[in-house]
Amino acid sequence: PELAKKTYQPGESGSLDVTFDPKGKKGAIARNITIFTDSDSTPNTSIVVRALVKPVIVIEPLVMPFNAMQKGSTATKDFKIYGRTDDFKVTRATVDDRDTFDIEAIDGGEVEYEGERLKLQLIRLTVKEPAKPDNHRAEITVRTNDDRKMIFSLSSVARVLGDLNLNPVRVTMGRLIVGDEFEKEFHVISKSGKPVNISNASCNTVAI
Repeated sequence: PELAKKTYQPGESGSLDVTFDPKGKKGAIARNITIFTDSDSTPNTSIVVRALVKPVIVIEPLVMPFNAMQKGSTATKDFKIYGRTDDFKVTRATVDDRDTFDIEAIDGGEVEYEGERLKLQLIRLTVKEPAKPDNHRAEITVRTNDDRKMIFSLSSVARVLGDLNLNPVRVTMGRLIVGDEFEKEFHVISKSGKPVNISNASCNTVAI
């Protein structure tokens, strides 16, 4: 806060200039400003400054999870990017794991969002049919024509399941004494019913 003047005669008035920086903030913000004086009756008084900070660009969601899917299937989901300028546009969208994901920017036109008319851009992310069985994570880079937020990142996770099921997935051996033996069968099941050749099996120690 900055005072235009500090000494006032009876009946005089003045102004208090308050500067608020919305960077890094969003939603309803309230700040309390206390004014101190040499008055015996009112040594200090407070005023409350309130602001509603709206993001330059609205992004929904920041992280896109896909449901688990079988190898050979595909799935598509959309990120929604809302801009406030009349000519808002996503100029480019790229994904780092191009073997697993396809990406496309689509113009969604003007839409209503929480009582405002905003420009909508869709970032369409597709898990490819040939994606390998694994837990995949994609980092997405988005560029826009809004100088206030020209580049930002999104991410997505997808689990692609293979043809084999292991039953049980894990076994607890319980308390064993040195010299005790433990035996348990694991069943490897082909969900497609196709023959499977197990070439090797190994045992590794894992942290509990």
